[in-house]
Amino acid sequence: MASIEYHQKYRAEHREAYREYARQERLANPEVIKERQKKWRQAHPEVARQAQFRWKNANKDRLRRYDTTYRINHREKKCEIEHRRRARSAGLPTLQIKTGLRAKWAYWGEVCWLCGQRATQTDHVKPIARGGAHLLCNLRPICKSCNSRKKDRWPVDTRRRTW
Repeated sequence: MASIEYHQKYRAEHREAYREYARQERLANPEVIKERQKKWRQAHPEVARQAQFRWKNANKDRLRRYDTTYRINHREKKCEIEHRRRARSAGLPTLQIKTGLRAKWAYWGEVCWLCGQRATQTDHVKPIARGGAHLLCNLRPICKSCNSRKKDRWPVDTRRRTW
């Protein structure tokens, strides 16, 4: 019994050294640590869920900042996912188009296909709401003001620029 008390006292007195050692271990073996944590979470799902819930409640501001930063940095990805989801729910064909979309923007010179200003968004020429597919052949670069004015209109008269 004395041995356990001695170790507890020693560990309490040298807490920072133990923390530094654990930090160095995590940095040196991240894959091993991740695998160990994964196995523990699988073996103790309820405890892990409660710990996650407590952490999220204690770090709401941190999560909010992370979510905001993530949304800003991954706007195109989020839009792509949303467009594919809407097309699938309407029973329309979809493909992942990321690499081809860059080539399409380069083809159009990264300017709006309606007014010629600098493009900031990608437009479905025939909107998904009107039965247009989420395919590369239906996408073009567009500026925000033209995209806001066009909305889900189809067909689009490209000869006049006023709505």
